[in-house]
Amino acid sequence: MKKILAMILALCMILALCACGAAEQPAAVSTGGDATPAQSGGDSFPAATTENWPSGRTIGMNLFVAGTPTFEIFATLARVYLDKTGDTLETFNDQQDINQVLADAETMVNFGCDGVLWWGVMDPFFQVGCPTYDNAGVYFAFNDCAPMGTELRAEIQDMEFFAGSCSCDNTLLGRQMGEAAVADGCKVALIFANEIGSTVVDRAIGFQEVFEAAGGKVVEVSHISAAGGEHIEATRNFLATYPDIDCIYGVSVDYITGASTVTAGKDIKLYGTDVNSEVLPRLLDGTFAGLNGGHWCSSYVSSALLINAMDGHKILGADGKPLYLYSPSVVVTPENADYYEKYFINDIPFHYEDVQNLLYRNNPNVTYKDFEDFLANYSVENVVAMHEG
Repeated sequence: MKKILAMILALCMILALCACGAAEQPAAVSTGGDATPAQSGGDSFPAATTENWPSGRTIGMNLFVAGTPTFEIFATLARVYLDKTGDTLETFNDQQDINQVLADAETMVNFGCDGVLWWGVMDPFFQVGCPTYDNAGVYFAFNDCAPMGTELRAEIQDMEFFAGSCSCDNTLLGRQMGEAAVADGCKVALIFANEIGSTVVDRAIGFQEVFEAAGGKVVEVSHISAAGGEHIEATRNFLATYPDIDCIYGVSVDYITGASTVTAGKDIKLYGTDVNSEVLPRLLDGTFAGLNGGHWCSSYVSSALLINAMDGHKILGADGKPLYLYSPSVVVTPENADYYEKYFINDIPFHYEDVQNLLYRNNPNVTYKDFEDFLANYSVENVVAMHEG
């Protein structure tokens, strides 16, 4: 325990950004067979009722920074199910305090939550927090973050009350933007990552792997924080040191938003991850060359996994274990930006009728493949086709 606490203290200075996931993970699938595109649930299944199924339960969900677009969409998508099952979502604001993330494990149990959607951040937290839920008999699922360690992941899979996980694929997020930079002819890149130790750094790794494999050069991977505007001055210094830089990738759009104040008028392309209503116009006006995001769809899956487990039908993979699934991300371009704004920002991509088939109470034939199919079918194009035909 002393070793665990020491690890936690050593990591408490890490400011996690708004998404994190496991390293070396597939884009959309977990244990199981090949995935094929899933169809919308439509009206093919009856609506959930509170008459024959449990209802009135409290589901806890911690939000690292309540009020920010990404974390609020996590809660919104969880309510897509809970508003129909007659359950209530209780959110807990971490107030951007990394210590509060772990403390929430005990807080949500003491609050009386019947189930928990946990944003756990890092392995030492999962190592301590998961037994808290399991020992209390509270079903828990991971949303957006998952443990990285193989042994720890397996240990958690054997816990009775672990319902499963859907986390974002940080390496994929970086690779997508690396591919965009290569396609645009970029040759010399500067990368802004988060602090060392955060799983968001995997985005920087993914970008660098793709970029260098195509013959490009990454002159610097900076781990300076985007808080306080320090990265703006850093951008100015890097451009003076490396005048050949022709592109910058930020693991969050905060980095390239700041960098844009320095690169204005220069032939330097900016790429970033996490798309919200504030930055989307800057893609359309040419300030940003590439954006990706939408990986918060993990909330659909983690919520469904949790509800199924609480309903007495835990979804297991081909290996008989709870699932570790990974949400894909979408690349937003000037060509699909209007659709992204319409169905991913101003609305949500899937409403209850579109995802109700992931619940056992609606679909007694549901298996892990239905979850894999749903994730394999997640794209701007497929969402538009579903809504508009």
